[in-house]
Amino acid sequence: MVGKTPIATLKAYSQDESILYLWKSHNEVNQRLMNDITADPDHPKIQFPSKALCLNCRSVQKLHDETLANNWSWDEEVVLTFLKSYYNKNHMTKTQGAFLTSLLWKILFI
Repeated sequence: MVGKTPIATLKAYSQDESILYLWKSHNEVNQRLMNDITADPDHPKIQFPSKALCLNCRSVQKLHDETLANNWSWDEEVVLTFLKSYYNKNHMTKTQGAFLTSLLWKILFI
């Protein structure tokens, strides 16, 4: 997982670094489970955020003025801005907020 850094060391990271660490970890797990036999077809394991949610989060690389369709990378500054907006308390329902708070509490403190 993301450089094999133990999650317990997250306390040493800044808030932004912690957000990106959890996002990268989530995408690594989704990548690993994408074609797993336990995959749920109703909830596909995709790289988050999807293009539909944040088109600008992906930087398409070009070679000699030709766009390489499958050659892209994350623009982490844009992703961070997106994540802060997407998970903003004013954007989420109370149920989503309570779930995420509970989940993060378990990950960080249990």
